[in-house]
Amino acid sequence: MVLREQVLKSSTINLAKSLGFEDADCGRIIPVTDEERPQRIVGYTLSPTQSFMQKWLRDMHLIDVVSTPVRFTGHLEVAYWTYSVLGVFPIKNYRFNSYEDALEVGIKEGLETLKFKIK
Repeated sequence: MVLREQVLKSSTINLAKSLGFEDADCGRIIPVTDEERPQRIVGYTLSPTQSFMQKWLRDMHLIDVVSTPVRFTGHLEVAYWTYSVLGVFPIKNYRFNSYEDALEVGIKEGLETLKFKIK
């Protein structure tokens, strides 16, 4: 199994950039593919990872986003994942299939919180 950090979705990156985030020295280099032939790489771009954005929100804006596993009593496997933006929202009862899916939504909510903090 190859472990890779999760790159943020473009909508999350665009929201972060609108709030002053600069991705010049963070993230992962990812291939850009041809829209008509997705197997053909036409270039590369730098994209911030979820963990970097999580750290940026925490260290620069005091917004702490966490993804939390939910297990049923007596079971070791994770039933589902949820997230919270600590100090702002209580843990939501949203259910996600993965840590990364929950964290992505939590980061977006953290960025939305920052939007109101800036105003």
